[in-house]
Amino acid sequence: MNWDLSALYKSQTELEADVEAVKQKAKSFESICKNRLKLLSPTEFLEVLREYESISQTLGKFMTYAFL
Repeated sequence: MNWDLSALYKSQTELEADVEAVKQKAKSFESICKNRLKLLSPTEFLEVLREYESISQTLGKFMTYAFL
């Protein structure tokens, strides 16, 4: 059976761009959160949660692509 994965990624280049973007987001997330999480203001904490959600969604897309 062949799956049409173009709904997830139209090209290898698009996939690779997402990989690089999520790597950068993860590094940024770590630098913001590492040893500072409890010091964040409520507004900063909300921003961190939104960034975490964005990273998680992209990783979920990767897992779906790999599974299919």
